[in-house]
Amino acid sequence: MLVLLTADFCSHYNLPARIKISPNDIPLISSNESRIAIYDHVEIICSDKEKENLIIENNNAFEITIISYERFHELTQITHEKVCDYIFYDVDNSVFSCCELTSCQSDYLETHLVNGKPEQGKRAKAHSQLETTTNKLLAVPSITEFIGKFRSRTALFAYRLSENINQNSSIAKSINAFNRNPSSINTSLGNGFYFVQRMYPNTFAV
Repeated sequence: MLVLLTADFCSHYNLPARIKISPNDIPLISSNESRIAIYDHVEIICSDKEKENLIIENNNAFEITIISYERFHELTQITHEKVCDYIFYDVDNSVFSCCELTSCQSDYLETHLVNGKPEQGKRAKAHSQLETTTNKLLAVPSITEFIGKFRSRTALFAYRLSENINQNSSIAKSINAFNRNPSSINTSLGNGFYFVQRMYPNTFAV
């Protein structure tokens, strides 16, 4: 996938010749651990539970590759678009996921007021970034072919609330119901990807 990004993606979008991106420039990890905790940091793998954003549940011990798509996008110098943080996929072609991570207070998940003016919430921003990312990738024929091999394609919004939420509260019940059965809501992006959400510590199973 790294070669598809650094070669085919750059060629498809006619990036200037002065922009040279090596696969070695892009943070990447591969792991077959049963529990993979990640966060929005160059290290990708998180060793501090207080900072974890997403737990990938890998009970089949597949090798999972996680690429910093945000860093790749920065290197392309395409500055007018907001994209997701990571791409991850497994060697068994079970799932290909574009992933946006965040930590925030629950009030900021939805539209809220900033200096008296409505501000788009984190959830809507993540949806927009994931839609941009997936459409951008799918416009490259060789990347479309690669992604098409996977049985599941997800646009994953993973978030951690920075305040303690009572699990009996209405917001927790609503969020947890969605996390348990995201397919019960029409979340298709219309391009083969499905927008799904995980609130920490709910896991994403591969």
